[in-house]
Amino acid sequence: MELVEGDGYAYGYRKLAKSLRRQERLVLNKKKAYRLCKELVILHP
Repeated sequence: MELVEGDGYAYGYRKLAKSLRRQERLVLNKKKAYRLCKELVILHP
């Protein structure tokens, strides 16, 4: 949530997955990131 709210830059689920893999060293693909974003209601059209 810090990445999404932080710097005012629009993060899509792909960029979010990529940055989480880099910064937090998580094993996460774009499909899982999409499902999580959908569940947390942070997806925008």
